Order: sequence, then structure tokens, then C-alpha cells
Amino acid sequence: MVSAGCEHTVLLLLLLLLRSHGAAVACGNNEDGQCTIPPLGEGMSYTQVSAGGDHTVLLRSDGTAVACGHNEDGQCTIPPLDEGMSYTQVSAGGDHADHAVLLRSDSTAVACGNNEYQQCTMPHLGEGMSYTQVSAGEGHTVLRRSDGFCRRSAYCAPPK
Repeated sequence: MVSAGCEHTVLLLLLLLLRSHGAAVACGNNEDGQCTIPPLGEGMSYTQVSAGGDHTVLLRSDGTAVACGHNEDGQCTIPPLDEGMSYTQVSAGGDHADHAVLLRSDSTAVACGNNEYQQCTMPHLGEGMSYTQVSAGEGHTVLRRSDGFCRRSAYCAPPK
């Protein structure tokens, strides 16, 4: 897996060497620490990476998420999980995004960071609905629901 941000790239090493299975490396501009990948504990691995504008969000094998880099708007302040919950997907939004969206094991989504356009305000789910995929963009968020439809938050206009 690879993810590119504004001026940095993050790679998930799945099978480069046995000792680096599940490790992540980053290269590029590290002015805000977005390439300073947090160390893993014994027996842990990274399962997903996502590079934002100047931040990086990583999903660990135990279902926790960590972030590094620019945190002026709280985009690296991962919301705490309730007991028994885990994260299943992370999205930092790519080039110029300054928020992160995370999918939880109960199929709800949470976000952190710049909420200027309400991109961190998750749309209400209807009865019996769940989120299956999340994606953070520059100033907006798109969430795929269990019925196949997508919901958006912020200023992203729907396709015509």
C-alpha cells in the first residue's frame, strides 16, 4: 500500500523482508514530522496508511490508529475508542487535506481536524444503516453506506 500527501509519501512494507513485515516508511518533506512514523510495539504491524496534506494516519494490527505530523487543527488527535471497539479504516485525505476520517468496528465514522466546512461532521445514519467506507478529501468527506449510496459532508457538490 502507498499513499501520497502534499509533499510526502508513505509506504506499507508487506513483504520486503521478514523483519519488516507490516512496517511503514515515509519519505519527503518532514518539516512537520509527517514522515516520523511512530514505532510499533512487539508483535504489532501497520495494516493501512494514509497521507494527508502534512500529516499521516496509520492503522495498527490491534485496531488502534496513530498519527504524526502537522496537528494545528487536531488532525493528528485521533478520537479515543470505546471499550471493545477498534478502527477498521483510516483516511487522511491526500494533498492539502487537514482532517482525518476513521471507520470504527461498529460501522460508524469519526473525524478529527479542521472542520471549517463541516467535513468532520458525520451525516446521520438512518435506521439499520452503517458506513462501509470512508474517504477524506480537501475540505470534504465522503462516506459509503451499507445500501451502496454515498453521503458527503462539507462543500463537495454531488455529481449530476
